[in-house]
Parts: sequence; structure tokens; C-alpha cells
Amino acid sequence: MSDDFDNSNLYEGLFLLSQSAVGGGVGPAIEHIRETLGRIDAEVITLHKWDDRKLSYPVKRQKRGTYLLSLFRADGTRLTEVEHTCNLSEQVLRVMVTRCDHMGQVEFDAELEEAKTSEAEQKLREQKADRADQAKPTEAKPDEAAATEAAPVAAATEAPAAPAATEASE
Repeated sequence: MSDDFDNSNLYEGLFLLSQSAVGGGVGPAIEHIRETLGRIDAEVITLHKWDDRKLSYPVKRQKRGTYLLSLFRADGTRLTEVEHTCNLSEQVLRVMVTRCDHMGQVEFDAELEEAKTSEAEQKLREQKADRADQAKPTEAKPDEAAATEAAPVAAATEAPAAPAATEASE
């Protein structure tokens, strides 16, 4: 793409998050990591969900975790702040930040493409889940409607019986 590709101050961060952190969706977890990187004025190039995995050993009593992969530019002297913030966070189980000296233009472009694909897949999953959630109440509505219709019919049959009993007693 660009002939003036510069990989100085380019870092790759792998964040391991607890299942409770991504229980309501990966969006809030991604925002948490963006805020963490924003505190050191990092330029986030990509940040996406990489994988959900069973951990080989428990980490902070967690047996499963979600990995978020990030590519960002930052001042190397401030990376300890990211690690410190992640260590204090209840959502982040582990963090690993490496310098991307090995990454050239081709690898950089491949990472950008992978991030776009991952984000598109995540949006499709969320849309599918939303449609499934919307379909469930629609299926339940006929049952609710039948119950609602049955209740007035039962009330109507019981209502005349009560006045008839009062007329008989007079």
C-alpha cells in the first residue's frame, strides 16, 4: 500500500479476558481495552476478538478465556502503564505486549485484513443473535394471546354465575 511503512513504536498486544468480562458480548470488553490503551495515548490500529479457548491451567480461577488481539502504536516507555492497568483490572487475566520489529508491510496488511474479517464476522454473529432474540418473543406471542383470550372467556362464564346466585337468594 504505502512505500513509507514504519514499524517503529508498533506493538502487538494479546489480552486474555475472563468469561465474565465478555458474558454480555465482546463490545464492552473491546471498549475496556481501547480505554486502557487510550490512557497512554496509543494509536489503536486493530483490536478484535481472536478466540475463545479452554485454558491449559486455571488463571485466576478461570478455566476458559477470550483472547483479544491488538495492533497499536505507542511510546515504548509507557507500556508498563498498560501492563499495570491490566494487572489491576478484574476483566483482564493476562496481557502480553511485543514489539513488531519483525512485521513488514505485507504482514501489516495481512493483519489489517484479518481484523476487518474478524469484525465483520462478529457483527454477523451479533445480528444473528439479535434476530434469534426477536424471533423468540414472536413465537411466544401466540401462546400468550391464547392465554389472554382464554382468561376473559373464563371470567365471562364466571361473572354471570355470581349475579344469578344473588338473585336466587332474594
